[in-house]
Parts: sequence; structure tokens; C-alpha cells
Amino acid sequence: MPAPPSYRLDTLSVHLVSRLEATRRAHLDAPDAARAAFARVVQDTAAALARECREMVGDEEQARLLEREATETFLPRYTRMALAQNRIEARGFGGPFGDGPFARIVATVLAVAIAAVGARFLPPVAEGLLFLLAAITPIAPELRVAWTRRAWSRELQELADDLGRLQDAAESLPPPQRGLHVDTPTEAPPLPTHRNKEVN
Repeated sequence: MPAPPSYRLDTLSVHLVSRLEATRRAHLDAPDAARAAFARVVQDTAAALARECREMVGDEEQARLLEREATETFLPRYTRMALAQNRIEARGFGGPFGDGPFARIVATVLAVAIAAVGARFLPPVAEGLLFLLAAITPIAPELRVAWTRRAWSRELQELADDLGRLQDAAESLPPPQRGLHVDTPTEAPPLPTHRNKEVN
């Protein structure tokens, strides 16, 4: 029987991400503290949803699935992804000069200089492209942040989609034979005897 939408693994993934994102940003430069915080949030959230699943729908198998996959599948994958994202954000989203006003001025001057030198050797189309890149250099940090955050959102969505596929795969399996016990007789029953009818 399919699990109710509220108790599916992909729904749990969305709940976990909404709680973990604030926790992640609080530990940008502390990976060990981040790991411990992630584990605590995942375990508490999964346990609460599994308990509710048992109480509301009485589905012990789904409750166990939620707890198991939250700790064995979601947590390691999210932790690896989140620590990598933290390193990117701690470095100013990967900008080589940072994102301050002075860094933007330096980057713009360099971009214009490169465009001016390149314009002497490149065709007009390439020259225009170089000057276009130089023109958007002052807002490059915002573009870089937006691009990085969009990529991060895609990664989180892929994680939820994968857990949804895991849920579908679990529901396609035959239900386990819980509590099934067959008494096996210790001795074979006696064979029936057949008597020939007497012919008068």
C-alpha cells in the first residue's frame, strides 16, 4: 500500500532541507560542528515523523523506512554536499578578489585592460564580447552568487527526487510476511487404510 504523501521519503527530504539550511549557514567555517548538527537535526526530524507515521496510519514498515533512509542515505549525502557548499560560501562564493568595493574596482580595471588589449588582435565580434564582459564585471559577484545558489537548489532537488525514487522502489516490493508461523508436525499422520469390500 503506498505511503500517504505526508510520510514519503521525498516529503521527509523537503522537511529536512528546510531545517538544515539554517543550521548549515551557522557553521560555514566549522565542518565538525556542522556534521554533528546535521546528524542531530536528521535524527530528531526523522524520529518525529516516524513516530507520527506509527500513530496516525499505523504503518510500522514505513516508519522504519523513514528512520533508516534518513540516516543511511540522506544524511551522508547531504553532509558531503553541504560541506562543499559551505567551503564555496566561506570563500565568498569562489570570487578570486572577494566581493568588496575595492575588489570590484580592481576586477573592472583588469577586465577593461584585457578587453582593450584583446581588441587589437581579435575580430570585431570577439572585441564586442570582451567589452560586454568588462561591462558586467562590477555585478559579477551578484551573478556568481545567483548562479551558485541556483546550482545548490538543483542539487537539493535531485536529492529529494532520488529519495522519491527510493520510496517508489520500496513500495513496489511485496509486503514482508510478518508474524507468519507455520507449525510443522513432528510425526507424519497415519496413512488412511482402505478395506476391500467383500463380494458375496
